[in-house]
Amino acid sequence: MKMPRGQRPSHGARILIVEDDFQLRSLFEGSLRAAGFRVRTTATASEALEMSGASDLVILDVSLPDGEGWQVAEHLHHNHPEVAILFVTGMGDMEQKLRGFRIGADDYVVKPVELPELNARAHAVLRRRKGPKPLKLGRLSVDLTRQMVWLDRNPIYLTPLEYDLLAIFVQHPLRIWTRDELVRRVWGPERFVMNRAVDVRIRYLRQAIDDDPTQPTYIETVRGRGYRWMTEPTKPALPPNYIAHIDTEA
Repeated sequence: MKMPRGQRPSHGARILIVEDDFQLRSLFEGSLRAAGFRVRTTATASEALEMSGASDLVILDVSLPDGEGWQVAEHLHHNHPEVAILFVTGMGDMEQKLRGFRIGADDYVVKPVELPELNARAHAVLRRRKGPKPLKLGRLSVDLTRQMVWLDRNPIYLTPLEYDLLAIFVQHPLRIWTRDELVRRVWGPERFVMNRAVDVRIRYLRQAIDDDPTQPTYIETVRGRGYRWMTEPTKPALPPNYIAHIDTEA
């Protein structure tokens, strides 16, 4: 027997609304439920800290009666980086927006917000978050979608060149890459780069991902040929407890 339409279970993304204004909270909830999301709500930071980890997206106000949304976002950033954050708040100056993004927000909307826009932004944030699961390579985890790297669940900080080298290696385990191939893939065919520069970047990358770079765990030097990544992915990584940032300087 089919369930009545109103009783059919929803399999949409899980959204937690953290908003102390009852009317707004109810409007947001009704609109998002109608859009197919599974929605829970709370008015306090303390409840949000308890509930947010079991969500796909948290829609978060900054001003709450028992704290600030910044603390909730920081908690998610450090403990549940797989959960997306959408700030919807009356705090709209540039420094506040930048603070939200520095904490780890996926989007930041200043009130008032129209319900169709809220729904569209929720869909967009969740769509951007979809992608391949992080790769688990021994003690190393690599999220190619969000360009994040962890060793033993701790963040690894890489320059863009180092990250690009790592991304090539982990996507082609056991393949031997010549220095010329790496130059063309990472620096580009139009750049003149000496092979020595490749060796230097490989050394820096080993220092970042290995306890003892003189006895590399991941990147093997194949004499007379180039380099090879030695570890194949075993399974998707569990969400690490911290988001790593790629340094902006090469």
